[in-house]
Amino acid sequence: MTARPRWVFALALLLAAPGAEAASFDCKKATRPEEKLVCSDPELSRLDEALAKAYLAGRQKLGGSARESVQVAQRSWLGWWPRACSTGRKGVKLGRDAVACARREYEERLKAVQVTTGLDGRFTVYGVASYSLLEASPEASGVLFAQHAWVHPRIDLAGLSGADVDLAGKVNAWLTPVPASVEETMKDRESTTSTSTVLGKVTPNILGAFTTTEFYALGAAHPMDGSGAAYFNVARLRPLTAGDVFTGTQWVTVLADGALAQLRAALDDGLLVEKAADLHEMVKRPGSWIFKPQGLELDFGVDEVAPYAAGPQSATIPWASLRAFLTDFGRAEVASLK
Repeated sequence: MTARPRWVFALALLLAAPGAEAASFDCKKATRPEEKLVCSDPELSRLDEALAKAYLAGRQKLGGSARESVQVAQRSWLGWWPRACSTGRKGVKLGRDAVACARREYEERLKAVQVTTGLDGRFTVYGVASYSLLEASPEASGVLFAQHAWVHPRIDLAGLSGADVDLAGKVNAWLTPVPASVEETMKDRESTTSTSTVLGKVTPNILGAFTTTEFYALGAAHPMDGSGAAYFNVARLRPLTAGDVFTGTQWVTVLADGALAQLRAALDDGLLVEKAADLHEMVKRPGSWIFKPQGLELDFGVDEVAPYAAGPQSATIPWASLRAFLTDFGRAEVASLK
């Protein structure tokens, strides 16, 4: 079985490829290894049926272009998961030991098969995905494949009109670009990754795209979790900037000083930065922010402020310490946090 971390898929859709049947296929006619595997295990058969039903419920909410996008992604997944659970380098070889892998993939998929109505009920949010399965580097002893999955959200434009079309179009354009790091990761033969992004409303005028990543260097002792965020200013129809929330420059010092004190308390000698000024560029970027009712959480990635083994770090600065530096927009949005 291929070594791999726990998969986290969000906002993906099930769509059977033409000619393939979901849970309704006749097991007496099963010929492909993946069909036989599904039929061999009652729990896996149940998951297959549940997944098909969940897809049908979501599909009814989508317009034509959205359906087409998820169909392309799903066809990729349908060919990807059997090989991800395979014990053979060529073709698909699924023995009884593949049942646990298949169950895991189906369970995560079932969580992901959701078409949601969000943003005050004005928009339908669905997910598309990219999958990659590469022959692992020879240095990864005993591992067949490097597996990569990237799931990301979009807003269905079907049925929208007026200002909603403009807003949804700009949000989709903001969500669409594939980060260079993701493109490179999908080609990596020395790791296994799962990256998923969820779109959510943070405040009345701020949308957040929250990304969760699980990274497993083949041959490492355990996977590493990571997260990130990006924000969209609904009022101005563009990505959120630090200047939208804060005025002047003193807020940077307050954030950096507060973060350094908390990091020192948590890491002691393991801290990789020496002074607050070393944190200035990190705390200024909205991508490191998480808006919470009690304060602004600052998230630092692996290796930024602590050794790799320590993992990501965070610090939360109370809004009371920052209120004097908030813009009118910032005050109104912070006041709405619950």
